[in-house]
Amino acid sequence: MLPCSSLSLLAPKDRNFSFVVWMLYSLIDCQNLQWSAKVFFLVFLRSE
Repeated sequence: MLPCSSLSLLAPKDRNFSFVVWMLYSLIDCQNLQWSAKVFFLVFLRSE
């Protein structure tokens, strides 16, 4: 499992809406989310 700091490097900063959603997601304690859920969230943003 990657730490939140590593996941933040994958944030889609090139799209304003996705970035806002990512910032909201970043406020969530990563330890409270399953790794599979985080991967799904990343894929969801990338496929937007």
